[in-house]
Amino acid sequence: MAIAIPPSSPSSQSPSPQPPHSRTAMCSARTSAKACFGKCCPPTRRCAATTCIVVCSTLVHILGIAATCFAPARPIVWTLPPLLVVSLILTTYLFFFAPPSAYNRGNARKQPPSPSQSPGSGTASPVRSGPTGARVFGIDPETIATQRSGSYSPTSATRRRTSGSAGGPNRPPAPETSDSLGSLLDALDHMHVSAPGTTSSTQNLLPDPTRSGSAAATALPPTHQHIPSLGQAPRTRPWYRSWRHILCLVLNPLIMLMWLVLLIYIVFFPYWFRNVDKVTFVRLGHVTDTSCHVAFRTPGTSKVAVQFRPLDVNPPASWTTTSPPMDVSAAGSDALGNVELTGLAPNTRYEYYLVDGQLGTRLAGDPILGGSFKTNYAVADARKAKASVAFGSCIKRDTPFFSESGIRGFRDLANRPELQSVDQMLFFGDWVYVDVPWFYKDSVEAFRWHYKNVMDVKEAREVSRRVNMYFTYDDHEISNNWNKGTSPPFPNANSVFSEYLAVTNPKPAAPDTVYFNHTTPPACFFFMDTRRYRTQPNTPTSSMLGADQLAYLKRWLTDPQPGCNWRFLVSSVPMTINWSIDDDTWYGFRNERRDLLHYIRDQGVKNVIVLSGDRHDVAAQRMDENRDVVEVSVSPVTNFHSPISVYRKDNGDEVLFKPPIGPVAVGVVEVEWEKVKFKVWDGSKISWEYEIVAK
Repeated sequence: MAIAIPPSSPSSQSPSPQPPHSRTAMCSARTSAKACFGKCCPPTRRCAATTCIVVCSTLVHILGIAATCFAPARPIVWTLPPLLVVSLILTTYLFFFAPPSAYNRGNARKQPPSPSQSPGSGTASPVRSGPTGARVFGIDPETIATQRSGSYSPTSATRRRTSGSAGGPNRPPAPETSDSLGSLLDALDHMHVSAPGTTSSTQNLLPDPTRSGSAAATALPPTHQHIPSLGQAPRTRPWYRSWRHILCLVLNPLIMLMWLVLLIYIVFFPYWFRNVDKVTFVRLGHVTDTSCHVAFRTPGTSKVAVQFRPLDVNPPASWTTTSPPMDVSAAGSDALGNVELTGLAPNTRYEYYLVDGQLGTRLAGDPILGGSFKTNYAVADARKAKASVAFGSCIKRDTPFFSESGIRGFRDLANRPELQSVDQMLFFGDWVYVDVPWFYKDSVEAFRWHYKNVMDVKEAREVSRRVNMYFTYDDHEISNNWNKGTSPPFPNANSVFSEYLAVTNPKPAAPDTVYFNHTTPPACFFFMDTRRYRTQPNTPTSSMLGADQLAYLKRWLTDPQPGCNWRFLVSSVPMTINWSIDDDTWYGFRNERRDLLHYIRDQGVKNVIVLSGDRHDVAAQRMDENRDVVEVSVSPVTNFHSPISVYRKDNGDEVLFKPPIGPVAVGVVEVEWEKVKFKVWDGSKISWEYEIVAK
C-alpha cells in the first residue's frame, strides 16, 4: 500500500544530508541486470526455478560423466563443449542473478504479523495487510533504518511508523530478524530512489502518529541494529549466501574440470602416450585349396621367413621354409611383410611359424607368432564341402569406456566353445576408427597408429593368427559417412588400409580397386566397395557402386562360378531400407538397389544372400523387391551401441529376426551345398539360428 507524501518546503524542513554514495549508483548494475526478467518472473518464482535448475544441472553432470564412462566417444566430443558452456552460464546465474531466498529461506526468521486494527479506530492500518505485511515502495516499513555512523547523528537515525499501526507509539520494538544482506539488497531493488535535489529523506516517508492528518514524521529509536541504513555507503555483496550457494559454486567448476580431464584423457591420451611402435603380429589372409597368404609385422627383425608343415600326419612331416626371406627393414615399410604359402594340399590343416631369416630360429611373441589354418576343399569336391565362416564389422578397443577392455568380440571368438569351428572371417569395415574420438591428422603415420593400436590388443592377434580373414573398408577407415570419392584423406587412408589389411585379400577386380570376389566351396563371395564411387543420394541416378563396379558385379552374378552353389554379396552398409534414419545405407540409393535386385530376379540367379554391418545393430530380413534374397546384418563385433533402435519393421522389407541391441555381435554362417545355417553370437549366447535351404 503506497502512502501519499505531501511535498516538503525548505522552510519547514531542513534539507537532508546527501549520503556519501548514491543508492542509484549502488543498485543500478544489479537492477539493470535483473530488469529483463524481473517483471515477468518475480523472486518467488525464481526461487523455484533456481532450485529446478540446480537439480537438473546436477543430473546433467552425473549423466554426462556416466556417458563418458560407458558411452561412445563421439557423442561426448559433440555434446561436452555445449554442456560445459551451459554449466558456466548456470554458475554465473547462481552467483549474480538467483534470488537470495533460493538459498536463505531456511535461515531467515519470519517476522510475526502485526496485531489487527482495533474495531473502533475507524482507520485502516497501512502496515499489515497479510502475513508478510504491506510494503511501502516495495519494502516493509519495519525493515527501514537509517545510518548510525558517519555524517549522520544518532538523532537523525529514525525509524518511521504509521499513525494507524496497532499499538501506537508505545508499541514494543519489533523482534530482530536475521535477514541476510542478499535479502535486503533484493528488497532495496524494489524501492523508489529519488533523484538528486528532490525529497530523499525518509523523514517524509510516514506520518507522525501524534499529529493526526499531518504529514510530519516521528523519529523512533532504531531497533534493527544489524541492518544498514539507506544512506550508508554501498556494501559489497558477499561471494556466498549460504552453504547451498557455496556448494553449488564450488561443485560446478569441480565437476566441469573433472569432465574436461576425462574428455582429454579419452580423446588424446591413447594417441599421445600409448606406444604401439613395437607391436608384433602375424595374420592369416586369403586361403585357397592350394595356397595361403600370411602377413606379419616384426620390428627389430630385418629378414623373416615362414616355416610350415601339415598337421595330423604320422609320422610328422618335415618343415618347409619360404625362401628367400623377406626383408622388412626397408625405409617406409613399417616393418610389414607378407608371403604366400604355395603347394598345399586341399582340405588339410597346416601349422606355421615365423622364423628369423638369418638365424633360422622362431620369433617370439605373445601370443606365439604362428598358428594353424585349413585349406579349402577342391572345386571338384564342392558338393561335399563344408565351410564355417564368421562375419561382422565395427571394432573399437576398450569400449564402452572404463567398463570394457580389449576387444570382447574377438576374445569370445578365440575362447568360446560355440565359436571354435570358425575357419574364416569376413570383415565388412570399420576395423579402425580414425575419426573417433578425434581425427588427429591426415598422414600415413597417423593412420598407421590406428591399425597398430588394434593389433596391440592380444585377442586381435590371437584371432588373426588362427582365422583366415577377408577385408573391405567402410567409412571410419577414412571419415564418418564418407562420400567424397578419392579426395583427402582417402589417399593416405586407402594406402594404409592396403598395406595392413587388403594386402592379403584376393587379387582385386581391376587395378587400383578394392572390390574382389573369391570362392570357398560350396560358396562364393563378392566384396563390394560402397564408399569410393558414391554419388549424391536420393536422386534418380544415385549410385553407391559406380557404373564399372555394378557391371562387374552383374557379370559375376550370372557367370558360372565353379564349386559355388551360394552367392554372398558383402556390403559394408545394410541393403535393407528398414534402417531409414539417414542416407548412408542403401536407403539413399533405392533405385540402384531396385535395379540390382530385379536383375537377380530376372536373370534367375538363385541362392543369393546379402551380408552387411555398420549399424551397430542386428537384423535379418527378406528384400521387398526380390523376396528370394535374404540379408543378415550383424554388428558391432565390439563397440558402443545406441540404446534406441532406429530399425523400422514396417518399412517394406520382411523382418526375419530383430533382437535387442548390444555391444557385441558376431555372425556365423555354416555353409553346405544344400543349405546354410546362420547363428548370431550376442556376447553371452547364441541368440538366433536360421536355416535356408538351397533352390
